[in-house]
Amino acid sequence: MNSKELVKKGDLEADRGNLHTALEYYKKAIDKDRKNYIAYYNKGVTHMELGQYKKAIEELSYYAVKRKDDIDGWINLAVCLINTRKFKEALAALASAEEIDGDDPDVHFNKGIAYHNLDLPEDALDAFSRAVELDPQNPEYRYYMANLLADMGDNIGAEKLYLELLDVADELLPNVLYNLGNTYIDMGEKEKAIKYLKMSLDLRRDRNTIFNLAFAMEDSNPDEAEKLYRELIDEDHNFHEAHYNLACLLARSGSGRAIPHLKTCLTIDQELYSRTIRSDSDLDNIRHMDEFRELLNHN
Repeated sequence: MNSKELVKKGDLEADRGNLHTALEYYKKAIDKDRKNYIAYYNKGVTHMELGQYKKAIEELSYYAVKRKDDIDGWINLAVCLINTRKFKEALAALASAEEIDGDDPDVHFNKGIAYHNLDLPEDALDAFSRAVELDPQNPEYRYYMANLLADMGDNIGAEKLYLELLDVADELLPNVLYNLGNTYIDMGEKEKAIKYLKMSLDLRRDRNTIFNLAFAMEDSNPDEAEKLYRELIDEDHNFHEAHYNLACLLARSGSGRAIPHLKTCLTIDQELYSRTIRSDSDLDNIRHMDEFRELLNHN
């Protein structure tokens, strides 16, 4: 087989999901013809799909230099650079992509991700806004923009976007529900937070959702909150944040059952919790207990 035929074989294997086999064909194609640049591109994209971003960068960088007018080469290179936290390099690749087509929404979307990670929220917002303007039907663009707004403290803006996404989010729906619940926690609207965190939990049971749901339920349903914290501790005894929140929940009702959980926290991170325990008003109702005083004296 010649180089072009080997690339076709690689593409067929990639379509079947046989990515490692596809890589072998692309390598053979390159060995046959070093100027078959599409083989470099396909090899790079396949490495990217496998999460092998450093290898992908090597192939896509070469392709982008040789095929400077192909916007996909620059965009995929930028995606790999973002995934290796090389955000400034990603922006440079995206600048090349933008010169080819300044109205490609993926260019602006990935710029937004890079700017967000570089802690340049205003630039990120401009980029995400442009991506949404160019392709308002893409839920991923609006989801990332909502996350940025939440990080910027614009909970009203984030809430609006998350609510709009509920009917169109598809694969992103558990994340949308989770982040919407967290936004309501930040807004002090615990009942709404509970509603959406429960919905998220129905779709995907993970410890962050359980933890935040327990926190949201502490005032309205402390027994259920305690149950959720204990579930997390049973799954991972070193989950010190769950131990501490449970300790505070129990201490507010004056229960000495909080103290073993505080001891666990001190065992895991003495420096952090020795300071926190001394100053946290949530523990005031158990400070008179001899066991609590002994705990402080030993730390």
